[in-house]
Amino acid sequence: MSFYTISIHQLALYAHHGVFAEEKVLGQRFLLDITLRVNATDALIDDDIVRSVSYAHVIEETKTAFTAQSYNMIETAADRLASHLLARFDKARSVSVTVHKPSAPIAAQFDSISASIEKFREGQTA
Repeated sequence: MSFYTISIHQLALYAHHGVFAEEKVLGQRFLLDITLRVNATDALIDDDIVRSVSYAHVIEETKTAFTAQSYNMIETAADRLASHLLARFDKARSVSVTVHKPSAPIAAQFDSISASIEKFREGQTA
């Protein structure tokens, strides 16, 4: 069995995640890193995108899922997104999501605050 990795780096999305009321009302920009480990056996034999996972579809599903609901914690947003992508793409064996919050309301200088999660399809391991 062959596997390949689809990686999307720094996908910028506007959403309303955060603990503070201002974050929920005003929203802010988030940057997402997404990696899917995909069973590639069938797709690689036929060079057939239909038997694979399209990164364009991953991006569309990510936009929909990440902005559909407001969460207090970016950890929860990452968890729900990873679960959504695993449910949506049956060829994905695992999904890892990092949510970067460049404008977190903290009195400090930093590039971003981030939270990451990795989820595996049932019966799969690292």
